[in-house]
Amino acid sequence: MDILNQENTQYDPSEAAVFIHELDSVSNLDLSLPERSPCVAHMLNLIGSKDAFFYVSNDDEFDEMYHQCFSKLKALWNISGRSPKFSSIFKTHVGLSLQKPSQTRWNSTFDSVFFLLNLISNDKLNAIYDAVTEFNGQKFPWKENFIFDTSYSSKT
Repeated sequence: MDILNQENTQYDPSEAAVFIHELDSVSNLDLSLPERSPCVAHMLNLIGSKDAFFYVSNDDEFDEMYHQCFSKLKALWNISGRSPKFSSIFKTHVGLSLQKPSQTRWNSTFDSVFFLLNLISNDKLNAIYDAVTEFNGQKFPWKENFIFDTSYSSKT
């Protein structure tokens, strides 16, 4: 029976019986879904992040540098996420919107750090300082250590 053929409008009971028989034979099959397999990229990210935090916590000097660097980066990301005014000032000074990490994207922290490192390598560090200074009305609080920290974070 050709369903798409509009000219064939007559009902044929034998074709309906064939269809019902085929439907019964499919429903009698023992069908099951395959086992769940986790996303490889997500699994590698979890392994990498757990291993990285394990090594960070075992090396006091590295642990301190890591937390100093990322606390400054998180402060910058938080300001941008909480204040549309800062986002606008940042975009005016730097020419781009600040890329912030997201909990739902497994590589977003890496991408956000990489974005800032690219800005710094393209001589946009003073523009970042100017944006924060204009927003806060005071000097960039961690300007002296920011260059060292971000250069160190590019190696991690």
